[in-house]
Amino acid sequence: MRLRKNMKRTAAAALALSMAVSTAAVPASAGYNIDMSDATKITGDVEIKQEADGSGTKITISVDGKDKTTDFSDGKEDDKITITGDNTKSAATTTAAADAAKDDTKAPETTVTENKDGTVISYTGELDAQPDQEVSRPDSQNDQNDPEADQKNQGDQADQNDPEADQKNQGDQGDQGDPEADQNDQKNQSDPEADQSGQKNQNKDSEDADAGIMTYEAPAPTTLTSAVAAAFRNVIKIINNVAGAENALNITLDNATIKSDSKAAMKISGEGDVNIELNHSNVLTSGEAHAGLEKNDKDSKGRLTIRDDLKNDGTAKTGEEKKAEEDAVAAGETGDAVKDVGSLTATGGYSVSGYGGAGIGGGCEDCYSGGSTSTSSIVINGGKITATGGEKAAGIGGSAGGYGGRVNRKDPDDRSQTITINGGNIEAAGIGGASMYNNGGNGSVTITGGHIKSEGKYGAGIGGGWGGYIGGDGDVLITGGVIEAEGLRGAGIGGGGSDYDRNNDPNRGSLGGDAKVKIRGKNTIIKAEGHLGAGIGGGSVYNPSISGLHNGGSAEIEITDGATVKEAVGGTGGAGIGSGAGDGFDHLYVYKTNAHVTIKNATVEVAKSDSPSKSNTYGAGIGGGGTRGHYWFGENVITIINSVIGRIKLDQNGNREKDANGNYLLDSGTGALGTHGSEGIGRGANELGEMSEILDGKNDVIIDNSWVPDGDKMKQEFNHIWHDTETLPTCTEDGEKGKVCSRCGMKETEKIPALGHAWGAWTVTTPATCTNEGVETRICNRDPSHVETRTIPATGHNWVDNGNGTHTCTNCGATEAFGALELRVVDAEGMNKSFTVSQNGTLRTYTGAYDTATLTGDLNTLRYLQDHGAQTIQFVTNGQTSSFDINDLLAQGSGSEVFYLTHRGTEEPTLLLVEADHSELVKD
Repeated sequence: MRLRKNMKRTAAAALALSMAVSTAAVPASAGYNIDMSDATKITGDVEIKQEADGSGTKITISVDGKDKTTDFSDGKEDDKITITGDNTKSAATTTAAADAAKDDTKAPETTVTENKDGTVISYTGELDAQPDQEVSRPDSQNDQNDPEADQKNQGDQADQNDPEADQKNQGDQGDQGDPEADQNDQKNQSDPEADQSGQKNQNKDSEDADAGIMTYEAPAPTTLTSAVAAAFRNVIKIINNVAGAENALNITLDNATIKSDSKAAMKISGEGDVNIELNHSNVLTSGEAHAGLEKNDKDSKGRLTIRDDLKNDGTAKTGEEKKAEEDAVAAGETGDAVKDVGSLTATGGYSVSGYGGAGIGGGCEDCYSGGSTSTSSIVINGGKITATGGEKAAGIGGSAGGYGGRVNRKDPDDRSQTITINGGNIEAAGIGGASMYNNGGNGSVTITGGHIKSEGKYGAGIGGGWGGYIGGDGDVLITGGVIEAEGLRGAGIGGGGSDYDRNNDPNRGSLGGDAKVKIRGKNTIIKAEGHLGAGIGGGSVYNPSISGLHNGGSAEIEITDGATVKEAVGGTGGAGIGSGAGDGFDHLYVYKTNAHVTIKNATVEVAKSDSPSKSNTYGAGIGGGGTRGHYWFGENVITIINSVIGRIKLDQNGNREKDANGNYLLDSGTGALGTHGSEGIGRGANELGEMSEILDGKNDVIIDNSWVPDGDKMKQEFNHIWHDTETLPTCTEDGEKGKVCSRCGMKETEKIPALGHAWGAWTVTTPATCTNEGVETRICNRDPSHVETRTIPATGHNWVDNGNGTHTCTNCGATEAFGALELRVVDAEGMNKSFTVSQNGTLRTYTGAYDTATLTGDLNTLRYLQDHGAQTIQFVTNGQTSSFDINDLLAQGSGSEVFYLTHRGTEEPTLLLVEADHSELVKD
C-alpha cells in the first residue's frame, strides 16, 4: 500500500537510521547479538550463513543482502549467535511514526491501491490514531488468517477445504484449492447475483487487473505505527553449508519474537546441522503457507536440534535439573522451579490456497507452486514447545500433504531422519504427516522421553496425516515419556484417516493409513484416542459407495518391556488397539486389513472402540476395526504374553481387592472392551452387530501367562506350548531336565547333580633337572578343558669325585672344584661312593642309593657350607633319612675334626665327631 506523505517520512527516517553501521573488526572467533527490534540495524531480512573457509568455517550475517557481520559482533570470542528482540516493536519506528502522525490523523474512509506484487500505488484518506491497528484487506481475504473472524464471513474458506463441510458452504473459494471440486462450486464464484458489495467496482477492477493493479477499501489503521511496523517485520534465514555434526551452526533464541504476514519467521536451509538453544520465552509466527520454524527437505539436508541445555545465566544444566524442570512444567508449577525453562511458541501460516505451514517443519509459499512441504531430521531435546500448524498442516512435521520424518527403508533401525523427541514439554497440533485432498503425508516419529500432548487436527495425534483418497502411514517408536495423543482425523497414534465423500466419488476414502507402532520401556505411559481410526493403530475410512476399495488401515503393534498404556480409544469404528474401520471385503483380493498386535511384559488398562463408523460398525478393544458387509477379508494375530489387560481394583488403602474366593476384582470400565457385537480381544463387528463371515482370513488370539478380565474379576490365563529341555551337568555345575514354554518362558525343571572330575594319570610335561623343578599334568576325561598340574622337585646333582679336587654330575655333566670343601659319601671300607647333592634354601641334601653308607667331612667344610647358605645337613639312603644342624655339631669341636654320619640299613643312624658319639644331635 502506498504510504501517505507522513508515513513516507516515517519509513525514510527508519531507513536513514539504519545507515549507521559499526566499523569495528570482528575477531577470528566472535560472538554475535542480533536484536530484531533494532530498526537502525534490521532494515531487511537477516541472513546468517556459515560456509567452509579453507580448513575452517566462516560466518556471515547479512541484512537485506548486504554484509553486516561487524554490526552484530558483541566483542566476545565465544562463537555464540544470539537472536533477541521483537520484530513487531521497533522502538525507532514507533518514535518516528508518532512524530509523523501529529497532524491529519482521522479520515472517514481509506482506499488502498497496489500492484499484484504488493507495491503501493496510492493510499487515500486519513488515519485514526489508535495503537497497533494494521491496514487490512477486505474481509473475504483478510479473515482467512483470523481464527476469530466475524460470522458473516464463515460461509468461509476454512470449511471449503473440509471434506465434511456443509453444503451451504460449497460455493466458496476453498474449492479453488481442490482440483476435483464440483463445477457448481466454480460457477458460484462468478455468480452475477453475488454480494453487490464485492462487485460494485468490477469494471474498474477489470481495467486495473490488466495493468496488474488491485484496488480495495480497507478500514483505516488507528495509528501510523502499525502500517510502518508491518514493513519492518523482517525475518531470519539460517543457512549452514558445512556438513558434519562438528560444524553445526549454534543459535540461541533469547526473548525473541519474530512474526511475518507473508514469510517464514525463521527458515533453516543448507547441507549442515543447526542447533537452537532456547532461553526465556520465544515466539515464531509465519505467514502464507510457511512454517513458524521452517525446515524443508528440499532446502535443508542437515539436522535441526532444538534444546534447552543452558540456564539463563549461561551455565549448563545437569540431566537431573532438566528432568526436574520438565516434571515441574508438567505439574503446572511456577517460580524458581521453572525460572530457567526456555520456551518456543511456533505457529504456521495459512495461504489463500487453503493450506498452511507446520508450526515446526515443512512449509512453502503455496503447495501448488512446487514448493517443498515435507520435513525430516528434526530433534527436540528439551524446552517448553508449543507448535501449531496452519490449515491441514502438522504442529510438528509436514505441510500440505508432506511427510513428517522419514525412516531408512534399507535399514529400518536407522531412525536418524525421523521427528525425534528426547525430552521437554511439548504441546503440538499433531506430530508427523500433514493432510491433503488426495493422499495424506506419512509420519515417522521417535520419542524417547518428555511430556507430550498432541492433538492432530488434520490426521493422527502422532503419525500419518488425513487424506481424501489414502490416509498417511504412521511409523512410531516410543521408548519413554508421558504421552497423550488425540487424532481428530486419524488414529491417536498411528495412521491417518480417510473419509472424503464429497462429489459421490467412489474412489474417495479408499485406504486408511497403516500403522507400525512400537511402544516399550517401563517409563512409557500412553493415553491415545483416535476419532477417525484406532486409539493405537490404523486409520479408519468411510465412503457411502459400496463399489471401490474402502479398507481400514492395517496395524503392526508391539507394546513391550514394561510399557503402560493407560487408555487407547478408537473412534469411527477403529479398534482401541489394532486396525481402522472399513469394508470387510476387498473383491480384488489385493488389500487385507491386518491387525498384528503383540503385548508382552506390559500393561494395557483400557482399550475400546468408543464410537461407530458412518456404517455403524464398531472395532474390537484389541484387534480388528469395524467391518462393513457380510464377508470379512482380514488377518488378526493377537498375542498377549506375561501382561495385564485391565486394572485390578484397589481398596481405600491402595491394596488389591479380592472376592471371597480370593479372585482379584476388576476395576469397572477397564480391560479390552468389546461393544455392539465386537470382541474385547479379536474382531470388530459389522453394521448388524455381528461377526462377518471369514473369507480367506484368520483370527488368531493367543493369551499366555497374563491377567485378563473375566466378568467383574481378573483371571490369569495360560496357553503354554511346552518343549522338553535338558541341560546336561558338567564336572562342576548342576544340570537340569524338564520343560519350558516357548511363548512365555515359564519353566518346570528338576536338578541334575554335577558329575565331578574323572582324572586321568599324571603325565610329566616338564621334566625336573638337577637345579630346576619340573611339572606333571593330568586331564579330566569328561572335559579336556579341565586340567590340573603339580611340580616335580629338582633332582639335584649326582656328583662323582674325580680325585683331583673336582667332581662331576652324572646327570647333567656339570663339573665343580670342591677340594676339601665338600662332604663325601663312603662305604664301609672308606671308599668314595657317588652321590647327589642339592640345596633348597638352608637345607643341603646328600643322596646315595645305598643300604650302608657314611656321610663324612671335617668341620672346616661345614663352616664353608654354612657360609654359602647351608644350615642343615640331610643324608638320604635306601630306607633311611637323617639330618643335623651345622651349628649343633660345630659347637662340639674347635678345629678341623672329622665327623661321620652313618646309615646301616634300618638301624638308628649314628653321628661321631672323631670318636666321640653325638648321635643325640641326629634328627629324623
